[in-house]
Amino acid sequence: MDVKYTHTHSARLKGQEIGYYVTECEVPVEGRAYTRFGVAVRMSGGDEGELLDIYGDKSRAAALADTLCRCLVTPTTLKDVVEDTLYKEETVYI
Repeated sequence: MDVKYTHTHSARLKGQEIGYYVTECEVPVEGRAYTRFGVAVRMSGGDEGELLDIYGDKSRAAALADTLCRCLVTPTTLKDVVEDTLYKEETVYI
């Protein structure tokens, strides 16, 4: 799967640079390809984390990347933070 990374934000934490990205990829479903967006976090020390295929809307992924930067989310905590965010979004509609 080819993934495109768009850098959206940078921050510093404990002497390391953290880069926040919106990811974009094509996901095949029943013979069709759908564009899906996610987020990635990369630290200058080499740690990386990414979650692809979260949203079908790029602006929602960009808003999530903004939140991750404001909260100084690292690759270690990325999955938990995104899961909590998605749970909160889901409960708004129930």
